[in-house]
Amino acid sequence: MRAKKFLQKLRDLDKEIRYLSQRLEWLKSKSTSTNAGGLSHDNVRDNKRKDPVADVVVEMDTVKDALKKSKADRSALVKEAKELLGWMQNGTARDILHDRYVLCLSWEEIREARHYSKDYCFELHRKGLRELETMFPVKPT
Repeated sequence: MRAKKFLQKLRDLDKEIRYLSQRLEWLKSKSTSTNAGGLSHDNVRDNKRKDPVADVVVEMDTVKDALKKSKADRSALVKEAKELLGWMQNGTARDILHDRYVLCLSWEEIREARHYSKDYCFELHRKGLRELETMFPVKPT
């Protein structure tokens, strides 16, 4: 996996986690607005009739599992990314990559926090990616 693709996976997982968290909150509010009556996945999965509350409970379990997996995947990638970034020589470029991909900050948030111009942020980003790219093995031909 090349540097940019590897780092982008962190941002993608962050977006997925945010989506799943919002979905779970929506499902929770939906389950409380309907009379759930203490249903759980175990006691509704074999239910033969169509029950909207049971469907919500089952979907909540599915979303919880997906959320747990996404968080674990992202945690493992963050650990790996921090280790790779730690080997970089250019500390300023490393900080930009960390802010952008590990912390998932927007360019505007990075610019404001670091007091850099947008162009300088992009320049440091390119330099950081080039340096990080040298740490990845060459693709086989």
